[in-house]
Amino acid sequence: MPLTPELQSIVDALQNEKIIGLLAPSFPVDFSYPEIIINLKMIGVQKIVELTYAAKLINDDYEKILKENPNKQYICANCPTIVKLIEVKYPELKENIINVASPMVVMNRFVKKEYGPDYKTIFIGPCLAKKMEAKQYGIDYAITFKELQDIFTYNKENNIAPMEFTYSVTEDGTPDFDKFYNDYTKVYPLA
Repeated sequence: MPLTPELQSIVDALQNEKIIGLLAPSFPVDFSYPEIIINLKMIGVQKIVELTYAAKLINDDYEKILKENPNKQYICANCPTIVKLIEVKYPELKENIINVASPMVVMNRFVKKEYGPDYKTIFIGPCLAKKMEAKQYGIDYAITFKELQDIFTYNKENNIAPMEFTYSVTEDGTPDFDKFYNDYTKVYPLA
């Protein structure tokens, strides 16, 4: 199966650049934990972080905003499709959109600051619209879970050798996310 030019450029980048994966917390729907950590490292993602830390931070911002004006109705800006719909179809509601960056954007800012300009970032999530947001806010690459699976399949079908890598581990030796924050958000609860 050939890759799209976009995905081929990402495969090339994974082979030649330092890349940090920004993994959406919904990944367990499509991928097993902790195997996803090893699989991402094998294709060249050097560091992998969950977006849940950033989600926790923006939740704190939301709480402050809601407490300041509890009677106002707000719209969360995390979904680029909803934001675009409001801008185009319901412009009278634009003032209700909370002006707080999404977890993807916040985590991108954190890792760029923490790891420096030598690293590029790739957002990996379920939503095609997040790719537009990623481009708008300086995330270097963005792919959907389906596109990630296409890359895994392509590498396997074309006998592309896994990259050499190291990874963080939990106390019991399980592969873990790279982190510069505490574990209180690890593997975001889905229920």
